[in-house]
Amino acid sequence: MRTVAVPAFAAEVIRRRLALIAGEGAENPLFFTKHGNPLAPHNVRRTFREILKDAGLEGMNISPHAFRRTGATLLANELDLQAAADMLGHASRSTTKKHYAEPDSSVKPQAAEVLQRLAPEREHR
Repeated sequence: MRTVAVPAFAAEVIRRRLALIAGEGAENPLFFTKHGNPLAPHNVRRTFREILKDAGLEGMNISPHAFRRTGATLLANELDLQAAADMLGHASRSTTKKHYAEPDSSVKPQAAEVLQRLAPEREHR
């Protein structure tokens, strides 16, 4: 068990869900079946496929796990690989790098600006 920071939009969903299940008991999972059991992965994937179909995204090879990879890539590119590994709960950055975070392929103008310092100054004519 670990504590992680979540973005405001996720915190709002969690707060709403907690309000809905207020009388269920502290040990209940946040999301559960009508009988109080944890959700089965198969049922979550089935519901996810239905959501994709309703959104017109059926057949686009989007899985719940894709969101994990997308989040890891965003964190690694915006912060660093360690931040992504920490959020995913990985003991090592190597797992995050190998399986989750895509390398940042954007062009960074800062590198060119630094290298420009090597050029001799020229008079403008």
